[in-house]
Amino acid sequence: MKMGRAANKKQQMEERIYDAGMKLFQEKGVPNTTLVEICELAGVSKGTFFNYFSSKEDILAKFGQNQIKILSRFAEKLPSTMSTKDKIIAVLLEDINGVRQSQVFARITLKGISEGGEIVYKLETQNRQNLSGIYERILVQGSKQGNDANLSLVADLIVTIYFHVLDKHFNRHEAFEDLEHFIINAVDILFNGIKDCLHD
Repeated sequence: MKMGRAANKKQQMEERIYDAGMKLFQEKGVPNTTLVEICELAGVSKGTFFNYFSSKEDILAKFGQNQIKILSRFAEKLPSTMSTKDKIIAVLLEDINGVRQSQVFARITLKGISEGGEIVYKLETQNRQNLSGIYERILVQGSKQGNDANLSLVADLIVTIYFHVLDKHFNRHEAFEDLEHFIINAVDILFNGIKDCLHD
């Protein structure tokens, strides 16, 4: 029971720091937010901060890390009878649904990524590699034995489709329903090949 309470208290503290950081990132942007400001808003010392996050940029990466954990569990539970394409579409739509439910944090995260910085770039690269890994595992499970296709490249293309879709939503203000249709069409093209889209 004590262990459960301790874990719960730790999670609450992490969320408090996370919420403070994201609030400041929304107001001031990542580059203009200091570690001291985050600690003050969260009501914690620097020492406590570093028990949970290695840097302010680490806060920004947490949204993506949480999404990847959720998607990984979601992908593992998909029925083995589903086609590879349907599994990939299902994971993409689940990811979009997660963004829909947490639009504020998703928007802050994407803005923070665009503001750049070397630490943000490294953390985001790692997040995208982990996301790509989910799709690669699905592709490997569905591939024929001896298939020499570059499934890692295909997985990277799927992640590129996903972030293109997010860009369409947040920067071009397209509705989520339109994005879902776009995802399905994009995966169809990826699986069927571009030849089906051309006249010659």
